[in-house]
Amino acid sequence: MKPKIALPYNTALIIIDQQQGLDHPKLGARNNPHAEQLMLQLLSHWRRSHRPIVHVKHRSIEPDSVFWPEQPGFEFKPDFEPETNELIIEKSIPCAITQSGLAQKLVQHNIGWVVIVGAATNNSVEATARLRPT
Repeated sequence: MKPKIALPYNTALIIIDQQQGLDHPKLGARNNPHAEQLMLQLLSHWRRSHRPIVHVKHRSIEPDSVFWPEQPGFEFKPDFEPETNELIIEKSIPCAITQSGLAQKLVQHNIGWVVIVGAATNNSVEATARLRPT
């Protein structure tokens, strides 16, 4: 049996870059093919617990990117479509906190803790998790 971890109620789930472009062949195969399934289980649990959820969407500034706006890769994957009470943040760099307004939103919503998930763990998830508050 896995131990249960009690998280404070003001813990937000931050889901990074679960957009259609993530599956584009241009990005190659990932080493975590079951990541989405596990994230969807966590998202479902978080929604049932009525804790805060933040969806981060990458808005590329490069026209040849799979995350360029106004094309399908920019859109959320259907299973990760945010619900009306969930926060959506856009970013144009790997870190979801720097230059996105996310830090201010977390403070405004009295978020004291975060759980960060995403499929590109070696990029945006890592860049976000490594940021040290100033």
